[in-house]
Amino acid sequence: MVSKAQRPDSLNGHVEIRPLVPPSEGAVPLAQAFRRFPSQEHVWTPASGLCDALPRGFKISMTAWIGGDGLRRFTPTGGLDVFLPVASIAGLAVLGLQDKTTPEVRSAYHTMRYAFQLRRSFQEDLNRSFKSSNDLHLPRRSSTRSAGCHVLPVDVGQAPNGTGDGWSPNRLIQEGRQACGERGSAEADWIRAGLLLAAQRNPLPAEGLSEVQAAALVRMALFDFDPTDRPVGEVKMSAVDGRFVDAIEKHSRVPFPAFKKWLFEDLPNIVHAISKRKQGGVKLTRKDVRSGLLDLTFRSFRYVGDCVHVFTRAFAAALPEPLSGREKQWFDALFARRPWWGGLPLVLLRDRLDYLGRACADLYEKPDDPTAIGVVLRLLDWYGQMARDRRRADTDRKKRGRTKVVTYNENDPAAVSPAPKGQHFERIATAAIRMTGTACKCPEMPDWDVHAVGPTDPPADPVPLEYHCETCGVSGTVAVLQSTFKEAKG
Repeated sequence: MVSKAQRPDSLNGHVEIRPLVPPSEGAVPLAQAFRRFPSQEHVWTPASGLCDALPRGFKISMTAWIGGDGLRRFTPTGGLDVFLPVASIAGLAVLGLQDKTTPEVRSAYHTMRYAFQLRRSFQEDLNRSFKSSNDLHLPRRSSTRSAGCHVLPVDVGQAPNGTGDGWSPNRLIQEGRQACGERGSAEADWIRAGLLLAAQRNPLPAEGLSEVQAAALVRMALFDFDPTDRPVGEVKMSAVDGRFVDAIEKHSRVPFPAFKKWLFEDLPNIVHAISKRKQGGVKLTRKDVRSGLLDLTFRSFRYVGDCVHVFTRAFAAALPEPLSGREKQWFDALFARRPWWGGLPLVLLRDRLDYLGRACADLYEKPDDPTAIGVVLRLLDWYGQMARDRRRADTDRKKRGRTKVVTYNENDPAAVSPAPKGQHFERIATAAIRMTGTACKCPEMPDWDVHAVGPTDPPADPVPLEYHCETCGVSGTVAVLQSTFKEAKG
């Protein structure tokens, strides 16, 4: 049985309610908490005046989770990766029908939708997760280690006035484990809980934060923008925007699979092509183009957020049963633009929602509470700092690793020279050291940074090795026989 909105055709479209739908997998973490509730699928279809602006058969599905209080809690049925692109299309169509856009503005919105989908193609996209203590510790010879031996910001664990000592990774995990109790059994759960506890002790003051400042904070939590880079400048930025629009227009004429491959899998060639254009007499380097496209991508969040906001207003207005006051609070917490997210709806922070975890659930229940908002802002601020430090440390380690890849030679096991088909020196050396009975405090396989010390030509026997455990901090030097290296290699 399908019930249908009985409202007259309008700009808001129609919503059909389909009961007894099996629980759907929502990408919003809240959906996992709601899965114990009965659910209904609410399918939005456009009003007749919108049909020409949308593909044939266009529809968007939302799931209403009905709690014991009888109130509805809405999340996108197919998850946010499905919802955000289609909601932005629908929102732009509604804006056009409301005569709130010109053809030029609609063209800009379409371009921004494409730019938004480029966000994961950039190396600067921050996608680092923190699931173990290894992720929180820095390698001993990392260039970022001068600020400390781990990635946790100095104010993690401190009081709002800056008093108290900052937490180490071990302290963070210990606090998180106690906070989880029976609810979490994995180190990733304890890290999230520890960060949440620290943020609750020291939320970022939301009241004095302007929308521009909030947008800058969100930007640094999403992308690895180098604060030392000089801005591209308005003239060059305008040239990048214009040439990207032209490139989109040119490639939109090809079959969609080819267009999709070009847009999402060929960013270096897009950058190269734009930099070679002579349009308008503005000369652009590849760095100019990359910086301009990255800035364009972040600006696209605002455009997509505007469209999502407009669509969800239309969806709510089309519901057969209007949202109650409490339901509207919950709905707006996810889908309405908010100044404390830099003018974005919370769902536009899709790539950080798993990291935010319980903080989002608390915010959902108290959407306008300054403390709940401040906790989320503090977590976003910390994530940006942690992810950038970890990224730089990983880059340093990869560079060092390229000088430690060797083809094993039993006559010279300590050789450190590049070899295309070699084995990682650290892996073999770690196994060899453990075979001598040397161990650190870690109960499982340690994360050791190992290098040979002293001359390797002629080869020494035994080979002196220096090791450092990135997890527990134990360091030492041990001599390993060549025969042990050979045995470790297997």
